[in-house]
Amino acid sequence: MIDEEGTVAQGFNAQNRVNRYEDELKRGSIYTLTNFFGSNNKVMYRVADQKLVICFTHISVLKKLKENIEAILDQRFKFHSYADFEANCDLRGDLHDVVGHLKLVDGQTLHQRLALCTNDGSTSRKIMVHLQLKDGPVVNVDLWDQAAENFRRKFDESVTTPTILMVTTVNPKRLGGKLCLSSMSSSRVFLDQEVDPTKEYLNLLAVNPAFASSVNTVEVVNVETLTIREIADFIKRQPAKIAYFDCIATIDDVKLGTEWYYIACKVCQTKLTHGPTMLMCPKCCNENATALANFRVELSVYDNEEQCTFIILGDAGKELTGRKAT
Repeated sequence: MIDEEGTVAQGFNAQNRVNRYEDELKRGSIYTLTNFFGSNNKVMYRVADQKLVICFTHISVLKKLKENIEAILDQRFKFHSYADFEANCDLRGDLHDVVGHLKLVDGQTLHQRLALCTNDGSTSRKIMVHLQLKDGPVVNVDLWDQAAENFRRKFDESVTTPTILMVTTVNPKRLGGKLCLSSMSSSRVFLDQEVDPTKEYLNLLAVNPAFASSVNTVEVVNVETLTIREIADFIKRQPAKIAYFDCIATIDDVKLGTEWYYIACKVCQTKLTHGPTMLMCPKCCNENATALANFRVELSVYDNEEQCTFIILGDAGKELTGRKAT
């Protein structure tokens, strides 16, 4: 919510009273709210810059104003550079908005019109797009669940192939040593002419057409499907080179002889080391780090040629088991 002074606050419905307000709340409309209480914003996954959180109670009264107040903004986004995403990676702090030029959708170029929605409704809960930012680098953006569904629908309903994508409240994470922006439950997606930032980016491409081709799409397609033997051969040939592969294998066994979790830093997820009297985080340099149990599951797998071990870490373990490590 944004007030007439431009201050942003998050709003929460206390005691799951979502149904009471969801029909009344319309995006872009203006309301008065009485009988509420405020609290501090969350330290982790902050959607808004400000510290204030407004909480609805059973006595809260929400009234929609008939007259429009021009001083109140309809929308407010906070964009950051690639360097900012790098600096905030894995810290679970502020959630940023990102806007950029679409390069790939699930590894496919946009030269030919793609159809993302299937006739039988069988779609993945994830879509991975490659997005070129204004300051040059191309980043992976993983859209999950509702964000992925909204992207598919808007993409397919567009008259022309969409060029610009904006995603709100993305979480910068590092997967396999590479920066990735992951959508959250609060994320929303916008294409081309939907909001001012996407319109401005389209105008930038129109004024400077060379900017659209500043990155070769072939360079960002670095995920290939290889067999276990091919990956092993690559590691032997190129031990110092970073690369990303897909590998399809059959689970043979869950290794029960090893610990299924590790003690991680609550802030950055790095494995903690034992000091004389406390746990220390080597990444945060915190000598009194808060500990958190993270998944580390070892699976024995095989394909038609070889056998090896897959190690499932962190959130991937939660997706596999359906339970938190704690």
